[in-house]
Amino acid sequence: MARPLIRRQQIFVAEYLVDQNATRAAIAVGCSRRSARQQGSRWLTNADIRAEIARQTRERCEKLGVTADEVIAGLKKLVFFDIRKCYRQDGSLKPVPELDDETAYALQRMDTKEACRHFGCGKAKAVGVIEKIRMADKGLNLERLGRARSRCSKTG
Repeated sequence: MARPLIRRQQIFVAEYLVDQNATRAAIAVGCSRRSARQQGSRWLTNADIRAEIARQTRERCEKLGVTADEVIAGLKKLVFFDIRKCYRQDGSLKPVPELDDETAYALQRMDTKEACRHFGCGKAKAVGVIEKIRMADKGLNLERLGRARSRCSKTG
């Protein structure tokens, strides 16, 4: 049975659960920036801390109704999303209402701006539209998916 954590360990666990960054969590409990990486790594090897992280993660997932399979499926959608689904046959960008759910899920940002030619004295003529889209970061999400996959391999 796990022993109760001391206050600094409780803070470390809470901070670690924010973004799973042990270095940042160690800094939050007062470790110097120089030693935070080693201390964070050391604290993650503590069985009581690992047990508390697992317990709180389970609780959070149960409360939210989110399973590990759903998280992995979501990451897989982001990683393997096909950018061509954002465009019509003629090459124009689809407006947001025309996007299917999978496309909207992968979309991080969409900017539309009217392009004008200026003639001075406050006069301008619209000459087109500039459209930019930003999709979810495939590299980052591929890395996350790989870590989730490796955890599945270790447990199953």
